[in-house]
Amino acid sequence: MNITSTTTTSPNTRLFYWQAHFNHGAACRGHYWAQSATHVKQYLQAQGLQPKTVYREPPWRSRIKPATLHWTTRHLGTLLQAGLPLGQALEITIQRQTQPPLRQLLSQVLGEVQQGHTLSQALTPFSLYFGGLYQALINAGEASGQLPLMLTRISQHQAKQQQLRQRLQQALLYPLCIISVGALVMLGLLLGLMPRFEQLFMQLEAPLPPLTETLFQCAHWVREWGGYLVLIIAGGGYLGRRRPWPLIHSLRQQAAWVRFAHTLAILLDSGLPLLKALDNAIGIADQPLWRCQWPFITQSLQAGQSLHHSLSEAGILPPLMLDMIQMGEQTGTLPKMLNKAAEDYESALNHRVQQWLTLLEPITLVLLAILVGTMILAIYMPLFQLGTLF
Repeated sequence: MNITSTTTTSPNTRLFYWQAHFNHGAACRGHYWAQSATHVKQYLQAQGLQPKTVYREPPWRSRIKPATLHWTTRHLGTLLQAGLPLGQALEITIQRQTQPPLRQLLSQVLGEVQQGHTLSQALTPFSLYFGGLYQALINAGEASGQLPLMLTRISQHQAKQQQLRQRLQQALLYPLCIISVGALVMLGLLLGLMPRFEQLFMQLEAPLPPLTETLFQCAHWVREWGGYLVLIIAGGGYLGRRRPWPLIHSLRQQAAWVRFAHTLAILLDSGLPLLKALDNAIGIADQPLWRCQWPFITQSLQAGQSLHHSLSEAGILPPLMLDMIQMGEQTGTLPKMLNKAAEDYESALNHRVQQWLTLLEPITLVLLAILVGTMILAIYMPLFQLGTLF
């Protein structure tokens, strides 16, 4: 027997699976979103069940994919716009859901809605998965009576964020894949092929060219110190994530500007107060230095300064975007100008990423060809010398 549970937990919920039995001995199982296994057992005992096993779903299996969340939001908004009640729309969305963690989460949300809670209240325990922006827009939609329209806006925002994320991943992963393949080929030659040729040349007692001798020394060094080299590369990768290269940092900064402008535009257009909308937009930008400037921005706005002046003092946005914000404030079209700024900077980011990939691909291939060609030449040079001797 399966039981789907509902709860009003805190935002730090995780997915747990449980098995239990009734007092008369019949077994049952189900899932429950809670803070810990202890909360799950307390819930089961309150339902008259005897807990048998409770285990948490591994994070990599309970992760909700952004693309799946986008599809779910768009589907739910479409059903509500067609005139279906929220409960029925959730039931249909759950039936069409293919990702188990999200299907189980929505089942719990449906239970809360059936008990009389609003959608925003039902989503509150799961803010870790939906995010503050999602909940803020749902709240605004319920307050204005435009929940279907708001869900459509959320799905459009998610689509833009997903496209932006894919562009950044393309800029970072493609060269990394090429370099990794090249490194594996070189390691294979150094560790697999070089020792055999070295033994052959030693048996023939043939003099080795300097290039070949250097290559054999490199192979010895890699075999002896290769483990430390891997640790150094891993450490460099970790430090690179904390302090990325200037180009990568610049791309991330530009992406943060796009996320900030688009998020602030949709929040203000939805009727949220400026401070709350700005707080959510800075959080979506995912820039720690911006968050450090938030208290000063708040003080400036509360003192009666304009948004343009407050953000200029914080120094977190480029001059052109600040000019567009100022123009939007003066003409009363701030959301429209923010959307325009986001589109302009997103277009510039896409163009820059394309230039980066167009330039990097031939350079990387040429460098790899030079390295592999040098290794092959170093192997064949002694063979050519032996041919001249005979």
